[in-house]
Amino acid sequence: MCRIYKDFIKKSISFMIVFSLLFSFIAPALTFAEDAPSVDATITVRIEGYKKTIIPPTEVNIKDLDLSDYPGIEKKAEDYNSLKPIHAIVKALEQNDIDPKDKNQFHVGWDGNYIHMIAGLREMEIGPMSGWMYHVNNQHVNQGVGDYKIEDGQEVVMFYIKDFNHIYSWFDQQSLNVNQHEDFTLKLNGGQGGSSIEGATILVNNEEYKKDGKAVKTNSKGEATFNIEEPGTYHISASLKNENGDITLVRPYASVKVNELITIKTIEEVEDIEVDFGTKKEKALSSLPSTTTIIDSQNKKHLVDLNWTLLDYKEDKAGDYDAFGTFILPQDVNQTRPETTLEIKTKVTVKEKPIPANLNLEEALNKTVQYYKDNVPSDPFSDWEAFVGLWGVGEDLSNKNYNWQSVDPGFDQIIFGNDHIRYIFSLLSIGEDPSNIWANRNLFAELSKHPEEYDAFGTIGKH
Repeated sequence: MCRIYKDFIKKSISFMIVFSLLFSFIAPALTFAEDAPSVDATITVRIEGYKKTIIPPTEVNIKDLDLSDYPGIEKKAEDYNSLKPIHAIVKALEQNDIDPKDKNQFHVGWDGNYIHMIAGLREMEIGPMSGWMYHVNNQHVNQGVGDYKIEDGQEVVMFYIKDFNHIYSWFDQQSLNVNQHEDFTLKLNGGQGGSSIEGATILVNNEEYKKDGKAVKTNSKGEATFNIEEPGTYHISASLKNENGDITLVRPYASVKVNELITIKTIEEVEDIEVDFGTKKEKALSSLPSTTTIIDSQNKKHLVDLNWTLLDYKEDKAGDYDAFGTFILPQDVNQTRPETTLEIKTKVTVKEKPIPANLNLEEALNKTVQYYKDNVPSDPFSDWEAFVGLWGVGEDLSNKNYNWQSVDPGFDQIIFGNDHIRYIFSLLSIGEDPSNIWANRNLFAELSKHPEEYDAFGTIGKH
């Protein structure tokens, strides 16, 4: 029995050894590959060269971790335990027409963990320590782009440095939406602590941004204020150099959309009006148009209310009076630069006082004569017609003393003007002789010597 037991033990051990050997060969075939992690993430990628932005902020959506077809990486999805920066970088390159499978455009090594070149810019190209680095959410990362785990919603920034004496920087806002002529401020932060960066030169579309001919730089708080006149989308960045002229600042990025400001373009005029003699000012104002139309910079029409002012208006004096109508811009229409005067001008004409229908010619003459009796003509220069008119209706003006009739006015014998005519008519009206006046001057004789080209006196001429 003891021998039988020993044989059983021997056979059992032999079976176990054989089974172990067989299992060691077939075990690999029975081992199932670990499933690749599922992923559906949106990452923002930006790639900054030494002197320019290579790829602006670009959102990429990643659902597949397989990079087996990409030279220098060649890793399957199951080789990754999570989403890595290299996945987002490759996707962003493709979306911006840079082929990550072309080694002349993108060169990566160490199984996709180290980037040698992007868009032709290689490591050590501008110095022995120059090359590519990256940050995630503005924070330094000590792992390669194929090792570090990133998550949905994060931002990866690749940037090129000349050496390690650089400052990583970013603006407090990466995307802004403003109107024309609207001031806006960006703050530049940098370094691991995110402190303010002073003295950095601001760039707009990769050109120095200037005010009054001077380059704009960040102040002691790291701030710079902008005011962009033309609508459009602008790329804002910054540059900082050391005493050797080397760039020491990793370029920040902000995108600013400047919207066209809808402004007033034209104001439609209103027609002049006439009012009757004696019309009160309030009624004249109420007779003016209550509204007018303005047209904005997009050729849209707006009706605006007018508030009228009538200057120096006299209801009992016929003539033209200036009226000014002011208005307020509609809420969606803005002022221009320089500002447009929000005002229109028109004319209010007070008609002549009407002559009563039953007033005959004699009464009219009597009223006219009485007017000039009350308002005696003064001198030939301004009132020669009044002298002639009074004389014509039979008024005797010879018994009145006028200062001008005995004083030579001093005009020459031959002149281009009409002084002879004025004085001849006026002297005749008051009973004086123009052929012998003021120490024997003969105004008739003087007038007859005037050249023909001097004959110009209203419609009657010097005849």
